[in-house]
Amino acid sequence: MHLRKLLEKLDAFLEWVDAHRPRRRKQFKRMLIGLDPSGQPHPAPLVERSWKTWEKVRSYFVSVSHHRDHTDLETMQVKIAALEAFLADRLVPRTSAELDDIDSLVEDARDA
Repeated sequence: MHLRKLLEKLDAFLEWVDAHRPRRRKQFKRMLIGLDPSGQPHPAPLVERSWKTWEKVRSYFVSVSHHRDHTDLETMQVKIAALEAFLADRLVPRTSAELDDIDSLVEDARDA
């Protein structure tokens, strides 16, 4: 009887944890969707590639900040540049400039 109550409460608790404390990968996927103006999920291979890139950069900073690994200035600069590039690709996608160029070409073609 006591075991049943414990298991029921444990099951409810685990459901709550799953709903309210999503794993890093789920949070990452939500972040990608949130950063995309379309709000649509990305293709799985693209998400996986982005995830691997993010985890490499993230794990470096976590490892260094928790004093598990040592670093030097040159490595730190390279990792900061990688982080900046990762964020810039998602916050200001390069395609936006290309879309402006395409719009301009279409407009020029209409005027011709």
